[in-house]
Amino acid sequence: MKMMITGGAGFVGSHVVKRLQGDHDILIVDSLHPYYSPGWKQRRLNSMAGYKNIQWRKVDICSQEALEALYASFQPDCVIHLAAIPGVQPSLEDPAAYVDADVKGTVNLLSLAAKYQTSRFVFASSSSVYGTDVAGPSREDEELQPVSPYAAAKAAGEMFCRTYQRLYHLPITIVRPFTVYGPEQRPDMALWKFAMKIYHGEPITVYKGRIGRDYTYVNDIADGIAKAALLPAARNRTYNLGNGKVVPIQDLVLEIENALERKAMIEWRDLPLGDVPMTWADTTRAEQELGFRAMVPITEGIRRFADWFLQEGVKR
Repeated sequence: MKMMITGGAGFVGSHVVKRLQGDHDILIVDSLHPYYSPGWKQRRLNSMAGYKNIQWRKVDICSQEALEALYASFQPDCVIHLAAIPGVQPSLEDPAAYVDADVKGTVNLLSLAAKYQTSRFVFASSSSVYGTDVAGPSREDEELQPVSPYAAAKAAGEMFCRTYQRLYHLPITIVRPFTVYGPEQRPDMALWKFAMKIYHGEPITVYKGRIGRDYTYVNDIADGIAKAALLPAARNRTYNLGNGKVVPIQDLVLEIENALERKAMIEWRDLPLGDVPMTWADTTRAEQELGFRAMVPITEGIRRFADWFLQEGVKR
């Protein structure tokens, strides 16, 4: 199968490429966006240089002309669309940028997939689309209540996906990853920031209240995305990809302390605007239809992250 993977040089995207390489012809499309160091993404691409049947092109998905030329040349059977500007707090500062990259870029790809009759389109949404009202595990058929421009952009992307599905009978699968973590993760995420500050003896900011996340190891997320792209039963379905467990923020800090063998100094603050207190995935549908189950427990995942952080991450 010929697969186009947008954002394939990113944290999650590079793991999806590695999960699928060897069995498929893969075209990585990535603009090396400077949200964080493009050098990190280039190193990931360099590490995949030896894999067979993989190529990459530096193309911005907002550039319709360049994207169509590439699409027409490669003619993908499947598109796995992971490219996006991430981050809740930065989206409050520049919401228009998220409309451009996360909405318009998605529409560009959907239009090409419809035009060239692509047989599968997988869209990576986000657990943030569920919003703040999380009394129990979030289910795929719940009303979406985004509370940040980033979350709204992802929800809009989902709406466009369903519209193109109805208009053009485009087979679409939506996945909603929950708080992905692991070695090589983005430096703006809580785990990375906590580890860096704890390592250097600096205070960390922890938000007050009942705060927790459904932390899901990146390899598990990559496996779920690959299954969503390959299994016929996944067409026109939406799936939560998570561990199905909430890790309270205090427990996360304790895990990092144990893995780094250092104590944290904590500064307590109120939850900022746009952030959500909790994420929690109901993974029943993904388990039953995809055979998906997160395999890496939080203690093991944090240990793997810490091993990488102490060897490489702290130098970056």
